[in-house]
Amino acid sequence: MDMYHHLTLSWLSFFFIILQTNCNIMPNYHLIVTADPPDIGKLSHFPPEESGWEQTLAVYQGLLSNISEVLWQIPKEIKTVIAWSSQPEQNSFFPGRKSWIQSGDNFSSRTGRLLERAFLRGASHVVVLDVHTPSVTSAIIVDAFKRLDSSDAVIGPAISGNWYLLGARRFHPAFFPEIDPDQMSPLEAIVKSLKAVNLQVDLMDIKYDICTIADWQHHLFRAKNVYQKT
Repeated sequence: MDMYHHLTLSWLSFFFIILQTNCNIMPNYHLIVTADPPDIGKLSHFPPEESGWEQTLAVYQGLLSNISEVLWQIPKEIKTVIAWSSQPEQNSFFPGRKSWIQSGDNFSSRTGRLLERAFLRGASHVVVLDVHTPSVTSAIIVDAFKRLDSSDAVIGPAISGNWYLLGARRFHPAFFPEIDPDQMSPLEAIVKSLKAVNLQVDLMDIKYDICTIADWQHHLFRAKNVYQKT
C-alpha cells in the first residue's frame, strides 16, 4: 500500500472515531409520557369511585397539570411525545407537544410498541414516564437518561407494584414480558425478564403513585407540609 492510500485510510479512521465520539456526546433522547385522555369513560387506569366521574376527572387533570409543568423544565434537547391510551377530545394540557396513540392488547405490549417506535425513529435513549407519580421532577428524568449511559435499563419502582419510569438504551423483547397478575406484579415481571437475558438494570428510588382519590389527597397533604417547612 502506498503512502497516499495509507494516509487516506488513517484520515477515514480518524473521521469515524470523531463521528462516533460526537454521537456519544450528543445522544438522541426521547421521552414518552403515557396518559389517558381526561375525558369521561376514558380513564383506563383510574376508575371512578363512589364520588363519580367529576371528582375523579378533577384528580386526573391535576396529575396532567403536574407533569405538564415538569416537562417545561427539562432540557429542550430531549424530544418529548405524549402517548395517549386513546384519542383525546382535546389536548389543552400539552399544547404544542407531539402526540401518539398507543396500540396493543395490554399494558406490556403497549409499552413495547412505544419503545420500538422511538428506536425506529433514531432514539439512542428512551424513557417512558407514567403520569400517576406527581413526585417525579425534571431532575429525576434527566438522571434517568444519564444512567442509561452505563445501564441497559433504568426502572423507577412505584409503591403499587408497577413502575413510574422505564428507560431503555436499546430495543429488546424482554422489556415487554408476559404478565400474570396472580403470580407477580408488573414491576417484578419486567425486572425478572430483563435479568434473565443478562441486561443490566439500574433501579431508581421507589415512589408512591396515585391510584385513588385518597392517594391524591394524601399527596396534597404531604406537599403542603413540605411547602410549610421551606
